[in-house]
Amino acid sequence: MPKGATEPNVALGLDLWSYNKPILLVRHTTTNIGSSRVEDLKLHCFFDFDVGGPTSYKDDIGVYDPESGVIMAYDDTRLSVAMTSRPQPDRWEISTPLKLKVTPNRRDLKNNLELGPKDIATGLQWNLGNMEPSESKSIDIVLVSAVSQDETSNLLENAWSLFARKIR
Repeated sequence: MPKGATEPNVALGLDLWSYNKPILLVRHTTTNIGSSRVEDLKLHCFFDFDVGGPTSYKDDIGVYDPESGVIMAYDDTRLSVAMTSRPQPDRWEISTPLKLKVTPNRRDLKNNLELGPKDIATGLQWNLGNMEPSESKSIDIVLVSAVSQDETSNLLENAWSLFARKIR
């Protein structure tokens, strides 16, 4: 609850699904459960994938494609990880893990397109805007991992078809 509030303003729901595939399906739902309007709501999702594990995470590269809305992390190993959403994020950032954060004075991510090789973390941001009492808004996110960037891209396409069948 925000400081000084007498009642909760929003409820956050998280539905997760994965089944014998390197795909994670996520539905994040925000509902205004208060009696007044919530203004300028932003949702952020941060991941520090550490591709290749702790012995090699300092060579990770992060890339965001603004046309497709896909953020990807990979390194010299064959492993890559990608994340995208519907709707596409409004903002994104690739940064070192300790610098990727939002504060009351910096609520928006930086929209940089690439960083690395180094230790990186990735973030996506959705500007949900104003929400009236009882209003809900959902963001659907897919996260995939594979042994090549091409396979990772193919898994992203398959993930959306799974999403339509598994999370309703």
